Amino acid sequence: MALRLSRPTAAELAVRPLIEIGYGLYGAKEYLAGAKKDAWEFIGYEESLLATPQQKWLEKIAAGRPFPLRSNDLSSLYQAVRAGLGVSALPHFLGRHDPLLKLVTAPACPVVLTVWLVMHPEVRRSPRIRAVADGLIELFGKASVKRLAG
Repeated sequence: MALRLSRPTAAELAVRPLIEIGYGLYGAKEYLAGAKKDAWEFIGYEESLLATPQQKWLEKIAAGRPFPLRSNDLSSLYQAVRAGLGVSALPHFLGRHDPLLKLVTAPACPVVLTVWLVMHPEVRRSPRIRAVADGLIELFGKASVKRLAG
């Protein structure tokens, strides 16, 4: 069993969408209040993750401006934005309830990633695996897709 951010292509795997995660451009309130939009610095993913949709979008928005920090760890990006080091594309579930952060509404980030529940057919009917899968499905909602977008 696995949770993945891209739909597996192997036909033998059982897959089910669990949730959609929306992204937005976030910055620390103090950073945004003190820096003009054309002077923003950006916090983003490092080289191995440049192909992610959120990083591709962020690169377009940055338009060549500096990235003082790049990481392969979402938690590090989130903490850097909270510390006022720049702006970044963060999942709404991290940014929208954080009192230190502010969502930049323009430009709106179009990135929405689906979290997929993936199971191998050999273990799919195992009572333990089924119990965990059912728990995850219940946790994320009975609908086939529940959205955590802005």
